[in-house]
Amino acid sequence: MKIRLYELAKQMGYSTGDFISKASRAGLVLKNKNPVTMMDEELARLIANAISGGKFVIKFPEVKPTKKELAAQAKKAAAEAEAAAAAAAAAAAKPPVKAPEPHRPLSPYQKKFPVHTAAVHPKPSTEKKLLPAEPPALFIQAKPVKIAGEKTESPLTSVVMTEGPSSTDIHGRIIRPSEVAYYSNAEETIIRERRGKVVKYQKDKNPAVKDDNKQSVAPGVENKKYDPKHAAPVFQQRRAPMIPKPQERPVQIPREEKKFAIIPPIALKDFSHLTGLKINQLMKKLIDNNIMLTINDFLTEEVVVLMGLEFNLQIEIKKATESEETVLAEESDRPEDLVPRPPIVVIMGHVDHGKTTLLDKIRSANIAEKEAGGITQHIGAYQAEVKGKLITFLDTPGHEAFTAMRARGANVTDIAVLVVAADDGVMPQTEEAISHAKEAKVTMMAALNKMDKKEANPNRVKQQLSQLGLIPDEWGGNTVYAEVSAMAGTGIDTLLDMLLLQAEVLELKANPNKKARGVVLEAKIHEGKGIAPTFLVQTGTLKKGDIILCGRSYGKVRALFSSAGKEVHFAKPSTPVEVLGLSAVPEAGDKFYCLDSIQQAKEIAEKRERVMHSKQLAIRQHITLTNLFEHIKSGNIKEVRVVVKTDVKGSAEVISESLKNLSTGEVKVKIIHFGVGNINESDVLLADVTDSIIVGFHTFIDERAKVLVQEKGVEVHIYQVIYQLMDDVKKAMEGQLEPERVEETTGHLHVKEVYNISRIGTIAGCIVSDGKVERSNMVRLFRNKTLLHQGRLASLKRFKDDVHDVAEGYECGIRIEGFNDLASGDIIESYRIKEIARKLGV
Repeated sequence: MKIRLYELAKQMGYSTGDFISKASRAGLVLKNKNPVTMMDEELARLIANAISGGKFVIKFPEVKPTKKELAAQAKKAAAEAEAAAAAAAAAAAKPPVKAPEPHRPLSPYQKKFPVHTAAVHPKPSTEKKLLPAEPPALFIQAKPVKIAGEKTESPLTSVVMTEGPSSTDIHGRIIRPSEVAYYSNAEETIIRERRGKVVKYQKDKNPAVKDDNKQSVAPGVENKKYDPKHAAPVFQQRRAPMIPKPQERPVQIPREEKKFAIIPPIALKDFSHLTGLKINQLMKKLIDNNIMLTINDFLTEEVVVLMGLEFNLQIEIKKATESEETVLAEESDRPEDLVPRPPIVVIMGHVDHGKTTLLDKIRSANIAEKEAGGITQHIGAYQAEVKGKLITFLDTPGHEAFTAMRARGANVTDIAVLVVAADDGVMPQTEEAISHAKEAKVTMMAALNKMDKKEANPNRVKQQLSQLGLIPDEWGGNTVYAEVSAMAGTGIDTLLDMLLLQAEVLELKANPNKKARGVVLEAKIHEGKGIAPTFLVQTGTLKKGDIILCGRSYGKVRALFSSAGKEVHFAKPSTPVEVLGLSAVPEAGDKFYCLDSIQQAKEIAEKRERVMHSKQLAIRQHITLTNLFEHIKSGNIKEVRVVVKTDVKGSAEVISESLKNLSTGEVKVKIIHFGVGNINESDVLLADVTDSIIVGFHTFIDERAKVLVQEKGVEVHIYQVIYQLMDDVKKAMEGQLEPERVEETTGHLHVKEVYNISRIGTIAGCIVSDGKVERSNMVRLFRNKTLLHQGRLASLKRFKDDVHDVAEGYECGIRIEGFNDLASGDIIESYRIKEIARKLGV
């Protein structure tokens, strides 16, 4: 059994560096100090006993066989089973043992010349035995050779030709070469079949044996002693063609259809590699279905299913988050494990109402940690200590970041403090902040600032906030109010006490004794530290050395820094901390998790990156007035959310009520927010999060908001007449909204010469000064900057040839339909009518 260095250190409760140091103090110096070094059982026990004094028991990880080992074992088992089956089949097909032939009586010649019989040895066993090696057999029994002209079945009329120095007869008796000739007549022809050849030999008469029945040798032919080695073939035939045996076709066993588990979207080349199909096969099927993709393009779920049907594949569609849900599943906490945690507070409000001053005052007076010299480092969040208890404040740049985090599903705030200047009262940004907090369903408190001024009127501000739904608790409502002065420092302690009291009412608890989870507050690249995001731990405890997964990045925690810039070893729930060690910069609002292994975190992060790349950061398709009826018809939506911005407050209230009256039994119109002023970035962000339509009346859209509208895909409509606004929304809900017709200028022509042709009309010789003129364009004729005529082109030619279009810098001849009053120097503007979806004012 083996164990890695870092695993042993982790079991003993040390970091890798501390573990190596303790081993060195114990007199054990490790040559290889790599944390992933594999140690055998003897070395691991030696080091553990030296450090712990023999008290620690190592838990060695279970060794699982690799895929190659499992495959080798399966292959070996299959081979053994196949060999056993073959042996059983051979035993069943073994021919029966023949009975020995009856002994024949010996002839007088055989009695006169006895022949010794060779002993027949049994077939050697296949089992390996350590026996002395036997000498090789001198003689090999061969097939009997046929003799031409003889049809007797007597064994003595056959001659046996062997490859050895002697041969045997059919009874297995050894015959010397000198005795072979006595078995046949001298003049007879011996024909031997050997290796596909037919060979004819002449044999001389043996004088030792006389037979009167045999014919003499022809005269003139010299008798020679028979020598098979020097015998020349009388004739030779080609080898007879071999007729191949009919081969039985192997029975094709239908292979089992494999199931392919695919997580769409998947690249075409990856789909080909996974299923074993060739790229050109897939491309052909895609083209047949009018789907044009390249090898690097991604297949959607519908296309994957289509390819499965085309190629008869069993495809199981899996979601990209199924494996993640198993790994990232959070265990339920037992009630006895939960302990109180600090509240997380965000302060919102109008930029001129003292929000920044109030934050600075709280931080300077009640900062939880300070560096030497009293210099505090700000990292976007900090903790204040009040009466021995901590409060976590999030310093977000306005409610834009607050909304951006909520758009990613990161509702991290427990309490929102709304700062309102007592001398100014409720401002447009104050109403926006209230709308954001209500959508996030966050407990709200009101802080009436600038109470040190003479113009302060807290009762008027309370009345304004009551109309927005924030009724003071002293008036019978649920909203806690605090009167403070950030400049004078009065009322701040009361505000903090109320925050602690509100936290007790909410009963905020978390389990610190498990793996940490939380959210990214902000992400940045520090000049000296590298990638340094700010994490907010929501549950568990984040420690140095933990493996973390955050969005599409992963890594190992190398260092933790508190809000004061001091390095710490752990962070408990509701604690903001700066983390070093991630592989890439995460996004604000991404959730982080602590996992068991770096490989596991890497696989999930890379999978998320592939999915994000396939989607190419596509803009979420928001509901528009054009597709509103389709969503209603399909049942995807039950309410239409609208953000209303007008020039005066009275118009906003009238429009809001009128839109609400358009609600039906199936679909309701919900006003997410209405306010006064131009449409700004905050309105666009709110509409993006809530999937709303922005409607403006007698107002404009800011330049920065225009850019954000294009990025987020939010629909904005600006009207000058109320009934037109109401009519468009009503038609959209009924599915009757007509597309908008827009003119698009394509080019300009300068008239150089005019030609009057009978029975045709006036032809203008022109040059295209800019753009491009097409035959289907509409035209306007200007003379001295005055519009004279508007109509269509009747013809467009170049050198007597009709053309489709003429580009900039080229000359052409044109004729305007129904108009002949053309003159040299006229300017002709060409344009076309384009129908687009209704998006007014953007």
